[in-house]
Amino acid sequence: MSSYRCNLCGAFNERPVSQLVREASSCSECESTGRLRALAWLISDELFGMPIVLPEFPMIRAWTGMGMSDIDDFAGPLAAKFSYTNTYYHKPHFFDITRPDAALFGKFDFIISSEVLEHVPDPVAPTFETLYRMLKPDGVLFLTVPYSLEATTVEHFPELHDFAVTALRDHWVLVNRTADGRLQTYDNLVFHGGPGSTLEMRVFNESTLRGLLKDAGFEEIRIAGEVCAEFGIVPDDPWSLPIAARKGAGVASAFKELASEYAEAKTKLRVTKVDLKGRSADYQRHVEWAEQKIAELERESAARFAWGQGIEQTAEGQVAHLQGALGETEAALASLNVQFDERTEWALRLQKEVESLTGRVELFERNRWVKLGRRL
Repeated sequence: MSSYRCNLCGAFNERPVSQLVREASSCSECESTGRLRALAWLISDELFGMPIVLPEFPMIRAWTGMGMSDIDDFAGPLAAKFSYTNTYYHKPHFFDITRPDAALFGKFDFIISSEVLEHVPDPVAPTFETLYRMLKPDGVLFLTVPYSLEATTVEHFPELHDFAVTALRDHWVLVNRTADGRLQTYDNLVFHGGPGSTLEMRVFNESTLRGLLKDAGFEEIRIAGEVCAEFGIVPDDPWSLPIAARKGAGVASAFKELASEYAEAKTKLRVTKVDLKGRSADYQRHVEWAEQKIAELERESAARFAWGQGIEQTAEGQVAHLQGALGETEAALASLNVQFDERTEWALRLQKEVESLTGRVELFERNRWVKLGRRL
């Protein structure tokens, strides 16, 4: 597995190394390919002397650049950083490399030509010369084309002169009239982007490419076959690699130092942002935990308060019941006291009566025995 950052959009990815091939999409966000990331890395290294993610390039409006049908993931960030114009063959901004405007000569600090020159009709040499003339004295051309390590370049239509591509029944053909009037027909055409789109005119070889660039006047030619694991760039073949062709001297050392400081500052800023994001997430988790605990305590307090109120109400009921029972008991006790007093008084009366009767009986008895004695 390879962990890397896409240098076109800045997204972080993790993929098997076997998937980091030239034309396979290998970014989860912008779907960039290994070829596009390698080209972006080469642009960064040539312009600033170090690997920088495309959206994090320093803004230098004084630098003028041109793209030849660049994809939006290139064109957007470049237009935000430089005085950059993306051009097209079939829509505005129009640009035909075979018919350049002389006003463009010496205008650009850099030009990007990605997968274009293999579609230019023969002869292709003037195209390289035009690109050279369009650059400033220290300008650089960034180039990708399919090429091989074979001995020669393969021209699919070596006598191309007056031609047209047309559909014939269920396939496409190219019909050409040579300079001497002969009629030629070609089928089994190769298109990039689907049938009827952009016709492949040739397959370069590396030696021819180097020769065309040198003959056009480029002094420094660099074929970028290096591995850059940081951006998920692992060239799977030693051909069709990005090329930088510089018209004059390279990046000044003073500017490289400035660019290095800028890149370091951007890296620190990115790390700080990541750290801040992590700390903010931790803080948010603590806030959520505290809010959850407060809610739980509030629920528990409410439950305990309700329980207390229930106990209080129950106690009040029991007190009222006890008070009622106590009142009844006191009333019963008062009644019993009255009854006790009445019964006591009754008992005393009975006692007096008993004492009276006893006295009378004793008196009677005494009288009876007296009488008896007298009889005897």
